[in-house]
Amino acid sequence: STTPTLNNTAITVASGQTLAVSAAGANVGTGNNVNIGDVAGINAGASLTLSAGSFFTMVDGAIGTFNILGGGTGTSFTTTATAGLTFDIGNAGADRIIAARAAAATGGTLNLNVITGSTGIPIGVIPLINAGSGFVATPSNNFTLGTTSIVIGPKTYTIGFDPLNSATQTALFVTVAAPTTAFWSGSVDVNWNTGNGTGITNWRTSATSNIDTQATPTAVTDVFFYTTTPVATNLSTITNAPTSIKSLTLTTAATSAVIIGDAGTAANSLTVGIGGITTNALSGALTINANVVINAATQTWTNGSANTVTVNGTTGAGTVTGSGNNLTVANTSTGSTVINAAIQTGAGNVTNSSGTTSLSGLNTYTGLTNINAGTVNANTADVSTSAQSLGQGTTVNLGVAATSSGVLNYTGAAATLDKNINVVGNGNDTVRNSGSGTLTLSGTVTKNGTNLTLNAATAGINVTGQIVGAAANSDLIVTGNNTTTLSNNNTYNGATTAGTVGASTTILAVTGSLSGTTGVTVNNGGTLLLNSSAGPGVAGSNIIGTVVGTVGSASYTSNGGTLAVGTGTDHQTHTFASMTLNANSTLNFGSGSATNTLQFGSLFGAPGATTTALQSGALQLSILNWNGTNYSVGDTADNGSLTQAHLLFNTDPGFGAGIINGINFSGFGAGAIQVSFGSQFEIVPVPEPATTALIGAVALCALIGYRERRRFTGVRSRLARK
Repeated sequence: STTPTLNNTAITVASGQTLAVSAAGANVGTGNNVNIGDVAGINAGASLTLSAGSFFTMVDGAIGTFNILGGGTGTSFTTTATAGLTFDIGNAGADRIIAARAAAATGGTLNLNVITGSTGIPIGVIPLINAGSGFVATPSNNFTLGTTSIVIGPKTYTIGFDPLNSATQTALFVTVAAPTTAFWSGSVDVNWNTGNGTGITNWRTSATSNIDTQATPTAVTDVFFYTTTPVATNLSTITNAPTSIKSLTLTTAATSAVIIGDAGTAANSLTVGIGGITTNALSGALTINANVVINAATQTWTNGSANTVTVNGTTGAGTVTGSGNNLTVANTSTGSTVINAAIQTGAGNVTNSSGTTSLSGLNTYTGLTNINAGTVNANTADVSTSAQSLGQGTTVNLGVAATSSGVLNYTGAAATLDKNINVVGNGNDTVRNSGSGTLTLSGTVTKNGTNLTLNAATAGINVTGQIVGAAANSDLIVTGNNTTTLSNNNTYNGATTAGTVGASTTILAVTGSLSGTTGVTVNNGGTLLLNSSAGPGVAGSNIIGTVVGTVGSASYTSNGGTLAVGTGTDHQTHTFASMTLNANSTLNFGSGSATNTLQFGSLFGAPGATTTALQSGALQLSILNWNGTNYSVGDTADNGSLTQAHLLFNTDPGFGAGIINGINFSGFGAGAIQVSFGSQFEIVPVPEPATTALIGAVALCALIGYRERRRFTGVRSRLARK
């Protein structure tokens, strides 16, 4: 109590004996104090001497003070080397001895007992023993610590002596280890590093504990947003100093948007360790307006929410750095990741493993760009030595063999991408142009047994690099409502498809060659345009598959598409193994001054259903820009010369001598007929009505035979010139 209990008694605790002082409830209302002695008289007062081997304890489950009162200049507190003193410690601090007069300490061991139910202890200076004078004024003041570490829940405290201990005070200096887990509460302000050193922070030990971590996050800390009990505030946060963490996670309960900024100071970067960045289902949007440093050889950013993760970096000069370190982005839900900051990770690779990621910075990483699955949006492209969305590396990999496929989606203005593209996915890897101008691919495109789609969605694609792939089934699919041009000698071994099933305006323009393709299919509304810019001479002939004599290796299939020969000034011959018509289709011989030949080994399924459908008109084949002449009585022109267009078959299509109602030549009368010469068969417009009226069926056949003998002579001459 406040009244001295032992008056001015001099207390000595003998060896092996214990003096227990209980302050619990001793003075309700004015503090838990136990007093001995008083201040009456100059030399009055009590004293406590702890002999060698003696013990003193204040353990009682409450924090209190033991006051040794007295006046004058005598000694109030004496302790020897082997004495032991034990104090309670807890949320409010520690028990304390206050000696009014001098202390004489030649030793003693100080021990601490954590009060049951404590959630922490104050960090910084905690006084244990005060005296009017007498301590030796060193950090230990001749004492020894029996307790140097305390663990309370997830928090670990280090106990030491206050380096500023003096002749009048022996105090502890308590630090707390950086938390391994920290949940943002925002209870103080918006700053990540508030309270670092004071123990009053914005961080809690769990989402619901409401227990302060007493230290701010470091490189060992898994950081979570945010607390739910109470619900966190100040979600537009600031890394007000350079900050390192092990990982950053938005929990499923963190449904509000979270912003991490740097207050406009680039040095206040956020360094993220091996745990990476994760958002979960129901997480709100995450925006990082601070520079990010990748502090792991391989780091993954996973967006598992329906919202967007945006990494801008510091205002105006945002970066993602981490020399040689690899970054993998995974979007496992419907949300996407947008990286506007410049990725400057040196030789590190950038990989998208799922979902949609946008690379919008002028990136300088020199490693691989791996689009293992999902989509990567790139808004800039350039030669590899220039900063651009896909960095300064030389290679883009699409898909993972036998596992997944990837999409490279270009969204910028007209540009050239000179990187080599490896098509390794198991499904349909895609390069899509969703930008405002033509995307030129000048690097080598390699696909061995894998499929590639070139989708000219909003603007054209121009492939000036070579498309290669010796393995079978290295298919190429061209889609989109714009033109895709292949201008190199492409040797991939696989089928080629233009257009999608259903209406489209896809144009596949081949100005180089597809020497390795096994066949071309053109779907409804699509067009295969051959030699749209053919130069002088006949070198532009036979650019699809390989041709030996009059036999081609590649088939042509139309599901309602168009096969066209481009505008030019020289004759071209294009030879296919066969023609298959599965829907109404078009052949366009070109609108230039040249006359062109389309030659097919056979009409697939003829004679049979296809022949029957064409003859009846149930199936339609429209012929445009055919500039030959239809048969007329007395015709003496060399119809086999290079001055006329020709539609030829190497084997009999089976139309016989009748009218083919389903084949119509634009600019001529309705229908067509089949004529033969040698081993070839040609389809020409129906003779003029007057001629038809003059001849019977037998005369017509004889006349056609006569005409075709002359035509065959011209064709042989033409083939010889080729």
